[in-house]
Amino acid sequence: MGVIDFGRAAMRPAFTDFGRLAAQDFRRGPQLEAAFLDGYGPDPREPDAWHRTRVREAIGTAAWAYRVGDEAFEAQGHRMITEALASIRR
Repeated sequence: MGVIDFGRAAMRPAFTDFGRLAAQDFRRGPQLEAAFLDGYGPDPREPDAWHRTRVREAIGTAAWAYRVGDEAFEAQGHRMITEALASIRR
């Protein structure tokens, strides 16, 4: 057994761990998010902080993918940007 990929390991608010799940896994069906939260516990995402996190994750994804030439991941980042900006509460 081994451990890999500590790139995202840090002491930070719990809701930040939901970023990649929301951008990839939860999109496949609302039942996946519900099942995750059923096991996880109360949803820690506060709306304003969650929105900022989504925007930051989206821009970071698109920029990193562009830099390394990963067109599919860059497209995901652009989709994430579009969705994050569309969710702005007015």
